[in-house]
Amino acid sequence: MNIPNIRPALSQNTAAPTRKSWSLNTINLIIDVAIFAAFYVAYNVHMTGKTVHEWFSLAFAVALLTHLLVHWRWVVSVTAKFFGKLPAMTRVNYALNALLLLDFGLIMVSGLGMSHSVLPALGLTASNSRTWHGIHELAANSAIALVVAACGGGSGSSIMVSDPWARTSPMVAGAGAAYMVIENSGS
Repeated sequence: MNIPNIRPALSQNTAAPTRKSWSLNTINLIIDVAIFAAFYVAYNVHMTGKTVHEWFSLAFAVALLTHLLVHWRWVVSVTAKFFGKLPAMTRVNYALNALLLLDFGLIMVSGLGMSHSVLPALGLTASNSRTWHGIHELAANSAIALVVAACGGGSGSSIMVSDPWARTSPMVAGAGAAYMVIENSGS
C-alpha cells in the first residue's frame, strides 16, 4: 500500500511566523540616538536643572558603554593593527574615538565628583571643589569640538573641521562656548 507523505505540507501550513531579527545597523542607530538624546539633555543643564542633568548623564554613560561593547571587535581589531597596515582614516577615527572616550570619562568622573543628586541617592557625599568644576567644564566644552570632528571624519567626507578650541566658562555662566572652523567643500 502506498501512503502519501503529507508531513511537509502540514509543516508548511502550521509553521509559526518567524520574527525578523534587528540588524546591527538598526541596533547601532538606536544606541546612537540614545547617546545623542542623553548628551543633548545632559549638556543643557541650564534648561533641565542639575538633577535631570546628573541622571541623564548617568544614562549617557550606560549608552556609551553599550556602544563600546557593541563595537568591541572593531576596537580590538584596530588596536592590534594600529601600527601595522591600516588606512589613514581608520587611524584618525580610532584616535578621535580614543580621545572622546577619555574626554567623556573625565566628564563622568568629574561630574560624579561634584554630584548633588546621584551620589546622595547612593548614600555617598560629593566634593564641592572648584577643581572638579573646572575639569568638568573644560572636558564638556572640548567634547563638542571632538564630536563635531568625529562626525566629519568619515572617509571621503567633504566637511573639514579645524582649529577646535574651547575654554572653561565661569561657574555662574549658564552656557559655555567652543570654537572651530568648519568647511564644506561638497555641494
